[in-house]
Amino acid sequence: MGTHAIAKSVGLGAEYALKNRKPGQTALEILDMLCAPWRGCDAEWEAEDPQRPGYMHPEFYDYTDPHPKAALGMLMIEAFAPNGLADLPKYRTGTDEAEAAWWAEVYEPFKQRYDFCQIMDKDNYPAWVCADCGRKYGHRVPDVATWHEDTCGVCGKQTAVSEPRDFGHLRDDWVNERSVRSSDE
Repeated sequence: MGTHAIAKSVGLGAEYALKNRKPGQTALEILDMLCAPWRGCDAEWEAEDPQRPGYMHPEFYDYTDPHPKAALGMLMIEAFAPNGLADLPKYRTGTDEAEAAWWAEVYEPFKQRYDFCQIMDKDNYPAWVCADCGRKYGHRVPDVATWHEDTCGVCGKQTAVSEPRDFGHLRDDWVNERSVRSSDE
């Protein structure tokens, strides 16, 4: 299943779960029910417009956003924010501080609980990878990917690149070929 399909499944499942919430059911219980089947997966959380499938949601960007109409985001705040839903206003100020607080207090604990999109060495993990390095070190060859000209974070070549997630992310044994070449010189 694709990364967007996982997000849509969890996002729409959150809407359904909130509408049909049982008395006493906690946000964490709902999140566990929705997210546990996707543990360890990469998910792209962009929200789809329910009136225009294939288009972005008109009121919020991601299913995980701290927005009153983003059911998944609201469950995440209720479950992980220090003061639960009372913290919603502080995440919606539009400032860098609000975004940093949201990330640290809500999004990271959510990602860690369900092992979503976890990269072992974030400081050295490449943002972009070329087709050759993706095939060499990735888990799969993508059917569809978005490409642009940039520098491959593995081999250092200026070429067409895409995100490592399009290759199922890089295996743990991937080699930063730029570092290997510079240490050999």
